[in-house]
Amino acid sequence: MDDLQEVQNKDPGHFSCAQNVNPNHCKVWILGHTRLTKVWEDMMRTTLPSWCTLAPLHIGNKGQGKISADRWYVFCMVHLIMTLCCLWGSSPLDSCKNKLLVSFCDLIMATKIAAGRLITIACTKGFQDVMLRYLSRLDKLFPMH
Repeated sequence: MDDLQEVQNKDPGHFSCAQNVNPNHCKVWILGHTRLTKVWEDMMRTTLPSWCTLAPLHIGNKGQGKISADRWYVFCMVHLIMTLCCLWGSSPLDSCKNKLLVSFCDLIMATKIAAGRLITIACTKGFQDVMLRYLSRLDKLFPMH
């Protein structure tokens, strides 16, 4: 960050370097069918408050059509975080699963701050800290992408 607390790109050639290393941009499947099936099973056993928008029961499956932002929000903030914590929460600290979970939790925290009804200077600082931590972890988890 510079003197104005703005994010600076310390390595502008990093992205082009990653493109050269992985020219096919192969997809990395973190939530495959097996994990999504577990999420769907947990969704069916979860009772949400009446004011909460329900996510489609087979979200992520082909043929779901367009899903509203509210439904994606509930899926990620409630269902996905709950299932991933159950699946990966007891993984060793240095494992890929644990690193993915911590990274996803940072993304959830940043989203909660950004979607808040009240934004203060402290909120913006908190958002910036969490988002920079998330992006740094993401760069380490997926250096070729």
